Amino acid sequence: MLPKRREPGSDNRSSTVPIHPALRIVARGDATPSTTKPRKTPATRRSDDQCKQVSAYRDAICSLCVRTVSLALAVPLSDIQSGTRSGQDAALARQIAMYLCHTTFSMMMTEVGLYFKRDRTTVAHACAVVEDKRDKFSFDLVICQLEALLLEARQALEHQQAMQGQGAGR
Repeated sequence: MLPKRREPGSDNRSSTVPIHPALRIVARGDATPSTTKPRKTPATRRSDDQCKQVSAYRDAICSLCVRTVSLALAVPLSDIQSGTRSGQDAALARQIAMYLCHTTFSMMMTEVGLYFKRDRTTVAHACAVVEDKRDKFSFDLVICQLEALLLEARQALEHQQAMQGQGAGR
């Protein structure tokens, strides 16, 4: 049977609530190494070089999306990349760029957020806003054209990388 815990502020010992033993130990603050689970560490960690490569890839992809959106919507690049809130046009352009990074290049929202200096939940909100606005035909048409353009760029990059890989294998 589980040990019982008294309700706060009650002197009646008959009104108790069951509590799991592990919670009781943590609540008392007397956890010992034998009662706590060892912390798991990943078997493989990324080296500094791998982190730099991932960061460089993220930056290149996000920069491509931001520049494409900036040109297509005639919004200054500095407004899209600003760390503070800006006008509605710049905010929408930033949201579209975040959406394209996430959907077209399958980037995690956390990675997109790192580039834009925003939280992943902000990226999720941006994706939701763009999805909602896609119900309007003219907006959807612009997004479809941007997606097609970026997909072509993605395929060209992948083809280029494949060709470089074949050249190194000879």
